[in-house]
Order: sequence, then C-alpha cells, then structure tokens
Amino acid sequence: MGLFSSGSVILLGVLGIGFVIFIHELGHFLFAKWAGVRVDTFSIGFGPIVWSKTIGETEYALSILPLGGYVAMREKADGSGRSMEESTAPWRAAILAGGVLFNLVSSFLLLLCLAWYGMPTIPPVVGDPLPKVLDHEGQIVDGPAASLGLRSGDRIVEIHGTEPRSFEDLIAATIDHPTEALQLVVERDGERLALPPAGAEPVFPVYRKDLGRVTLGINAPLSNRIDAVAGHEAEALGIQPGDRVVAIAGESVEGEIGQELERRLLPYIGSEVVLGLERADGTRFNVTVPFASSRPATISDAGLGFPVAVAGLTPGMPAQRAGVQPGDILSAVDGQVVSTVEHFSALIRRADETDKPFILTVMRPQADGSWASLDLSMTTEFHEPTGRRLIGVQMDGMRGGRLPLLPPALRSTTSPLANAGLEPGDVVIGSRALSGDDNRSADGMQQVEVLYLRQGEIARVAIPASAGSALLRPYEPPLLRKFLGARPRVSIAERLLGTRVLAVGGEGAAASVIVVDDPQTETRTDAVDLASVSEPGRSDILSALQVGDWIVDWDATVDEEDGFVLTLLRGNERAEPVRAIVTPADPGIAIAFAFDEQPYQLKAWHEAFGLAGQMTGEILTTTFGMIPKFFRSADEGGVDASKSLTGPIGIFSELKARAERGFASFLKILAVLGLNLVIVNLLPIPIADGGRLLMLLVEVITRRPVPEKVESAINTIGFVLILCLMMFVIGVDVLREMGRH
Repeated sequence: MGLFSSGSVILLGVLGIGFVIFIHELGHFLFAKWAGVRVDTFSIGFGPIVWSKTIGETEYALSILPLGGYVAMREKADGSGRSMEESTAPWRAAILAGGVLFNLVSSFLLLLCLAWYGMPTIPPVVGDPLPKVLDHEGQIVDGPAASLGLRSGDRIVEIHGTEPRSFEDLIAATIDHPTEALQLVVERDGERLALPPAGAEPVFPVYRKDLGRVTLGINAPLSNRIDAVAGHEAEALGIQPGDRVVAIAGESVEGEIGQELERRLLPYIGSEVVLGLERADGTRFNVTVPFASSRPATISDAGLGFPVAVAGLTPGMPAQRAGVQPGDILSAVDGQVVSTVEHFSALIRRADETDKPFILTVMRPQADGSWASLDLSMTTEFHEPTGRRLIGVQMDGMRGGRLPLLPPALRSTTSPLANAGLEPGDVVIGSRALSGDDNRSADGMQQVEVLYLRQGEIARVAIPASAGSALLRPYEPPLLRKFLGARPRVSIAERLLGTRVLAVGGEGAAASVIVVDDPQTETRTDAVDLASVSEPGRSDILSALQVGDWIVDWDATVDEEDGFVLTLLRGNERAEPVRAIVTPADPGIAIAFAFDEQPYQLKAWHEAFGLAGQMTGEILTTTFGMIPKFFRSADEGGVDASKSLTGPIGIFSELKARAERGFASFLKILAVLGLNLVIVNLLPIPIADGGRLLMLLVEVITRRPVPEKVESAINTIGFVLILCLMMFVIGVDVLREMGRH
C-alpha cells in the first residue's frame, strides 16, 4: 500500500483528478482577469456550493464535488466592454488557451521536480521474452523478442536508433514503428549486442489482439518487492506484501529484478530457505521460509499432488536425445518424486548443481492401457536462446485424464488424492475449488472437488495444428455486443473439457454442433459449435467423437508440426462420475513479486531539464500520434481504441494504483494526465477549447463572427459527439471493472 492507507489512497485519487482540472480552469480564470473580462464565479469543485466569499465582482466558492472546478465568465456583450464577445481576438485566444497552457506548464514543472528527486520509471529491461503470442487473427505465433534472442535481464539501450529511459519508451517506440523490422541494441553481461545480428532474418512486431496494439513480446521486469504472499504460515512468519527481499540464503540480491529472484528461489521449492526482508520503514530481518512457489494462485495445486506431464520438447536438447516423448509423465529425478511443475524444475536445478548425470524417471502409456516406467540418464545443457541450462521439456500440470500414479503433495509423504479415495488408473474428468470458509481445512487450504471415473478405455485423437488455435481461442464479442450484455466465453477446448458427448453433428446448421453433458454446471447440457474450426480439424474431431465419450484432456502444447492431441474416455457412457472432496496438504508459502518503479539516476543535475522537456514532448507527440492509429487496421499497425482509451473510472483507478506505489509515482501520472488534457482540449472539437479557437480563427479570417445559429448548431453537434465519446469510454471502463473487457 506504500505510504497511504486505503481510505487516503481513494481520497488522493479523487483530489488528483480535481487538481488537474482545477489547474486548467485556473488558467482560464487568470487570463480572463488579465484581459479584463468579468468573472462572476470561480469555483473549486462542482455541484452545490458549500462555502463562498465575494471579493470585488467575483464569487469564490467551494463546491461539494472536488473534481476540478469551473469559471463563469461574462460571455455576451453587455456594453461594458468586459465580456468575452467584446474582447479583442488575441485576448479571447489567450483566455481560451490559458487552460492548456497552465496544464502544460504545471506538468513540465512536476516532471522537472520528479527528475531532480528521482523520476519513477520501470527500467527498459526484459523481464521475460514470451516464446509464443496470440496475434490479431488468434493464431499462435513466435514472440518477436524470443525470435530476436532477447533474454531475461537484458537491458535495451537502443531501439530504432533512440535510447529508451523506461519500459514505457519501449512500448512507445514499438507503436511508432509498427511495420518496421525491429532494431535493438542490448546490454548483457557488460557487453553490447546488436539484435538481430548482421545477416539474420528481420523480425517484426506482432499485433496482439488482447492488447490492441503491436508488441515486442516481453514482460516488464519485476522488482524485489513482494506483491502477494499465500500460505497459512505467512502471517506467523511476519511476511507481508510490500516487504522487499534483499537476501536469499545469506547472499545479497539487492538491485536484481524479480524474475532473477524467482530463478534464485527455484531450487528451494519444497524445502526451506532463509530470506532477508526489508520493511517499508527500513527495518531488516531474516525469516526461514518453507518455499512452495512464485505463483500464489497455484498454492492449492501444490498441495494436491497431480502428476506432471510432458507437453512438448525442445529439438536437439538432452530430453529429446534421451528418448523423452510428449505425453510421458515426469515421475522422479534421482529417485525424488515430482509434485508440481515448478518442483520438477527445482529438482533439475538441484541435480545440475552436482555436475553429474542424473536419472529422470518417466511413465509412458502403452497400447494396452498400462504404463511403463523408464529410467533415462541425462545432464542439462546450455540453451543459447534463454541463456540457461535446461534439458528441454515443456511441462503441463495434469488435471485431467488417466492417473498413472498419485505422487505425494509438495512437502508431504502422502497423496491428498489417494486420501480422498482415488487410485492409480482412475480417469479425472474435472476439478474445481470449493468456495467458502466451510470448505477450508484446519490450516486454511481450500478444498477441491474432483470428478473421476473408474472404467473405460483411453482413446487419443490427433488434431492438426491449424485447428488448434481455433479450439484454444477464447471468444470475445464485439464491443457493441458487450455493451448490450454479451459476455466473453472460454475457448471451445475449455467448454468441452470434462464433458460427456450426447450428440455429434446433425442436419443443416447443426452439422458442426456437439451436444455435451457437463456434470460441473447447473444446466449440464451445452451445444458447442465447431464452425470456427477450420477443415480438416473439424472433420477429424466430429468423426473421432462417439456418443458417450468423455472428453478428459487437451494436450495443447505438443510440437506444432504434430498438432494437438484430444484424449477421450470410451466405454463408460452410462456411468456417473464419482465426486471426491480433496483436502490439499500444506505445501508451504508462495511469494510473488511486484512490478515496481525505480528512481532514474541523473548523469548530471542539468539533465533534469532535458529529461523533463523530453518527457513532455514525447508524451504530447505520442498521445497526438495515437489518434490516427485508432482508424488504422491491425496490419497497418493500428491501435484498438477500446483497449487504449479510458474514462473517469479508469483514470481514477490508475491514480489510485499509482498512489499505492508511492507519492512520486502518483505525481508522475498527474503530469501525464495534465498533458493528455492539453491534447484533448486542443482538438478541433466544438465546445472544447480547440473547437472554440477554430471558430475564432474563422472569425478573424472572415472578419465577422460566426452566425449565432451556425455556432449553436456546431456546439450542439460537438456536445453530442463528446457525450457519445464519454458514454463509450465510461462503458469501456465499466466493462474493464467487471472483468468483461
């Protein structure tokens, strides 16, 4: 929460919006006074006046809603010579432009002060390069950063010939060059590297539909500040969100990004590690932590003990050479049983530290439905694209399908699944966490309901990779349909997972429809249309399914050349699944790190002026340059307005979030908000300052005022346009808050 309590953060957010608007109105007020125009009222806030005092001819007021303010000037000529209409054109222009001028100056001064203090920035460092991203057509494609060879921890010192000071600069530079081949210079281990190397194939940004813009395909670097902690022992140990991890196992980790801390903590999964923590007040202390995961959301999974499956292999790496195959179950490393995906990575890291070959035990499904146990010897190998030692397997926590074994939960000697009555050979068709305090164990773990079957034969169907993207793509309705109540839906694969087939295909419009029975929903029956799945994938699925089949698993990360695998349970169409209540074991504590800002270090005191000026100019040009991109297609590097624009609700949420990070971050977003207000007000929209300045220009050129009826009509049109825009951005804000956009 930073320096502020929850209540004060909300108040600060409200006052922040009010401050920016107040500065704007103050500019109009002071220029009107300077020009001699009569100002009847100058109010801080809107709505009913709670206090006022008249000084001279002006009533100064405080109104009940602290969201800015307003200036009531004498508009029409009254013979006094002190109205806007009777003022000279230069003075009228100055009054109209006074608001944006004050926003411009105040934002620059805020940025200048922050530059001297330490401009809060997320450094231009690669947190994680994304191996795969979903493009605007919903296709799974290679991430640009991964294709370039970027690694976690790389500092990008040049992009398209400019030096980025922050992660936001990387985003802006990518948006500014949406169709150009990426040209980067990175700093890695003290050396500078040009990416892509000379002679390599060009790499282009990818438009991501979920972001509504082109992207470099990297996550921002995490900090050493704890964002979330899960596990019932956390409170007893004194670990809190906001604490900073400054040492791991007695070794200082100050200055390292959160992703590096996750890698340092990885070998300790399932065991204890001493963390050095620092409180916000500077207090430091050590605590011994039973570490479970770097993802608090998976803490329950770590306590269940589901097997870990091989989803895919990296060509040419040790696992493939040793004979590991997709679909194998990762059973043990040097005899230590695997409990979770992260635990397997931890066991590999520990084995690698011995500098000797280790034995990987896998279980492989056989044609007769049995499982064979294989011991494979291997060592890790340096993987150039990631810069780490790996064996080259992609893993998937198994939550459906036939269980070849029931491994113990993390930090446990027993299997919670076995304790609940499951046996090796059972087929899990679904699971869900039970809500409510009544469904928690004594140590606070949320109980899980597992549905399984004990009869039937497993069948596997290969699906072409071309069909896989459509199966895995969530449905997102058009924005207008969202406003009318349409909800996003999970992917076809998720809708089918854990269901029993009741009917396949039919006549006419029903030819591509699968009717299924879902025992985990109240309505149970669901009609799933495969019309969006391309041929021959749709035909393969429809021809493979039989009435009574249970759809128990999708293997969605197998090598793309081999496509995807659909796992079915056949011969058990009349049986109802058994419902087992599983109480997870206590796996320990999960810790997640936060995205955080760091103060930018000036190279010299006078750099503050250049930094503040450059940021002011870049924010203005970037914001203004975004406007035409709203009207371009994804192929042309356009920007989805519904993903980028925000209204009062979104602005308040961002101010509140920045206040939680710290006062410097809050002041920075105020400066950005003020500069955005400059752009919005200078747009030639009727009734806005820019529109009124345009009409004043027409008056100067024609040497006569715009006819009153024409001005009234233009203002009415402008009001309707602004009202429509406000309804749009508020609607988008509401959808975001509801988690539907």
